[in-house]
Amino acid sequence: MSVGRALALAWLAAVGLTGCEAGPGAASRDADAVRAVYASYRAAAAARDVEGLKRAVTRQAGAELTGPGAAAGLAALGAMDPATIAVRGITVEGGRAVVALTTPVPGGAGEGRVEMVKEDGAWKVAKESWEIKIGAVPGPPTPPPGPPPAPRPYEFERLLGAWKGPEVETGAEWTFTFSGAWDVSARGATGDEWLRGKAVSRMELGVEGGAVRVQPGGAVLDLDVTEAFRADYVGQTALGSYKLEGDRLTVCISKPGKLVRTSDATAPPRGVRCFRLAKAGR
Repeated sequence: MSVGRALALAWLAAVGLTGCEAGPGAASRDADAVRAVYASYRAAAAARDVEGLKRAVTRQAGAELTGPGAAAGLAALGAMDPATIAVRGITVEGGRAVVALTTPVPGGAGEGRVEMVKEDGAWKVAKESWEIKIGAVPGPPTPPPGPPPAPRPYEFERLLGAWKGPEVETGAEWTFTFSGAWDVSARGATGDEWLRGKAVSRMELGVEGGAVRVQPGGAVLDLDVTEAFRADYVGQTALGSYKLEGDRLTVCISKPGKLVRTSDATAPPRGVRCFRLAKAGR
């Protein structure tokens, strides 16, 4: 199905019912290019710029932008405010890429998927589709055995290595270590408090007022806990976010199972702890 028709049908259905990327190197550069093309595509859609859309999509999708149903498809694309669409993650595999999206809708949330391909050496949008979920009330997650599924935190590879610094409220020193296979560990200086887990992006949890709270300029960083100093933390999800500024990293994370988020690292709510960290090594 074409870009226009696929999105038009999904969006009209929503009306009727009613904010992991590839590894370092070449794949990471491809992910950056995918992100840039998607931003151009969304900006052209918001402006109803047909020529701009044609430059961002595949030749087949571009031809269909002027075919039957193109006007309805373009209107549906342009009706979605880019400011409300959050990128959950980007996956690149060879000449194909997938951009995972989310956006609030009345009474629920929309989960989007943009499929992109390389055409003549440049990334192009091939298909966009959305699934609308109305009235879902999430409960505590039950992680499956083995590594947790996608989506993964945005640009996780930029966090790889060890980071040290104080907790905002107590000043106690902590060390966070991010490593391959999405592993994360955090330990206080005294060793009394520690946990380990897998980095994930649980966008369906901790939603308030149709929005997912993260630090301004930051991204989601959630943790499925696999080991901890308290047995009742194991198997729970700790919701959080990170903000990376050069060699400075601010991490906010909730008590496992608390399922709350914050956008304020200076005064986090009860049940959320924030840490200001500096790069200590790889």
